[in-house]
Amino acid sequence: FYDLLGPVVAHAAKANDVPYVLEPIGMLIPIVRSLRKKRLYHRWFGRRLVEDAVRVVATSSQEKNELVQAGIPVERIVQRRNGIDLTEFSDLPERGRLRRKLGITSEERVLLYLSRLSAKKNPDMLLRAFAELDLPDTRLLMVGPHENGYLKQLQRLGETLGLDRKVVFTGPLYGQEKLSALVDADLFILPSQNENFGNVIAEAIATSTPVVITDQCGIAEHIRDRAGLVVAVEKTAVRDAIARL
Repeated sequence: FYDLLGPVVAHAAKANDVPYVLEPIGMLIPIVRSLRKKRLYHRWFGRRLVEDAVRVVATSSQEKNELVQAGIPVERIVQRRNGIDLTEFSDLPERGRLRRKLGITSEERVLLYLSRLSAKKNPDMLLRAFAELDLPDTRLLMVGPHENGYLKQLQRLGETLGLDRKVVFTGPLYGQEKLSALVDADLFILPSQNENFGNVIAEAIATSTPVVITDQCGIAEHIRDRAGLVVAVEKTAVRDAIARL
């Protein structure tokens, strides 16, 4: 959404009477990073880009409400939730493969965070909640790419909280290694401030791993009390949900 290609294509489409559909994928509302730049983009380009779209696609009720609050007429919004390809989960790796690679025993519990290491997704909150729980024989895997040096901040926080030996930062995992992380986990956690949907949550469920997520994840309406717990974006709520499951 925040580049110069979209406005150019949209302008050309309108000039040639070609209708276009816009799917912002949760990016319409400026949050967390580069807020001033995003607001300037909206003033110069984004507002017209949205106004001229014949339909705007939302992936969840949450995102639909955000679009309505942004001034998009409800009759121009189409809600279409995301999906995952279940054939990828038809032949899962055996449980324990990633544990063995990381030196984690089968007796230990594994909590998994698998997403970008971004402030928007609250991995720092998860570290603090995990430290307060003080769970015996439990490891927290932090899996995902980082941005703007955020990994070092999280590592320093982990050391400050005394979690050096209980938290493992693996970096990003793909393919079978990613599936192994989901299979080996006893619990998946994503305490995000905002997710327009949250495909990785669906992937965790596809491996039969229960989840703890926040009510700011678009997929939450399909998860609540069915495949995991949905809680407020708050450390104590996340901590208590982890303890409960």
